[in-house]
Amino acid sequence: MTKQVAFVFPGQGSQAVGMGRNLYEKSDTARKVFDQAQEILEMDVKRLCFEGPEEDLRQTKNTQPTIAITSIAAFEVLKEHGFTPAAAAGHSLGEYSALYAAGSFNLDGVLNAVKHRGALMNIKNPGTMAAIIGFEEAQLKALCDTTQGRVVVANYNAPDQLVIAGDEESLGTVCEQAKSAGAKRVIPLVVGGAFHSPLMKNAAVEFEKYLANISIADARIPVVMNATAEPATDAETIKKNLAIQILSPVRWSDSIRKIGGMGIKTFVEVGPGRVLTGLVRRILPDAVTASFSTMEDLPTIESLLRG
Repeated sequence: MTKQVAFVFPGQGSQAVGMGRNLYEKSDTARKVFDQAQEILEMDVKRLCFEGPEEDLRQTKNTQPTIAITSIAAFEVLKEHGFTPAAAAGHSLGEYSALYAAGSFNLDGVLNAVKHRGALMNIKNPGTMAAIIGFEEAQLKALCDTTQGRVVVANYNAPDQLVIAGDEESLGTVCEQAKSAGAKRVIPLVVGGAFHSPLMKNAAVEFEKYLANISIADARIPVVMNATAEPATDAETIKKNLAIQILSPVRWSDSIRKIGGMGIKTFVEVGPGRVLTGLVRRILPDAVTASFSTMEDLPTIESLLRG
């Protein structure tokens, strides 16, 4: 009997040149996803994923669809081997892969949504982000408040890891203040913009118009949404959450705790990288975790979920 498991899907920042190549070369199922995605998006996604160059892969308009494709290919391989989640969540962009896994999107729908989202967020003067490690949430919020909305807490990633977003000058000031006030580490992030901040307002307005005209189905399993850290299955609720997600903070810590509160203690990160695996362990120290991004990971998943 397979254990109850939550699948979690990575977002921007987990990309790496070469992602998905192993799956493409060793799984007919994954190959089909990449081939179909290339046709749907009319982009050379295989070249971007497998060969880069990194500068191209890092552009938001490219990063978002390529991570989604790699994650969806990995999910389809797990599904083919009989592994399906009892719940799902995705970090920012990863929420779209989670919704695909839950049946709210088909491949065409999810890839076009992600491509559109990435293009809208690929803006000029987009600001930037930084991770603040080992610093009190209340202290960081207070520092952000002094910027009058130019810097906000964008990601609540783990109890000891928060991410801020805003214009470069104001964010630099907050970073220096956080260092002086005792933050253990301040890490500038290599991202294409100040995601989940007011600088994304125009993108959010345009994307809400896009969402109003596309079809989203009810989810077959609960998807714990970034903006609320609450499970959703109703299509309209999902749509509302996606509309505000670009501007809203990612409540990742609360989302993982919510899944834990549903009685699920096993988490598999599905897609490139292992960022979420580490975050889950810091949020729920008793959680059992694994990641799946290559066919060599499959025996670990078999042992974990069927052992």
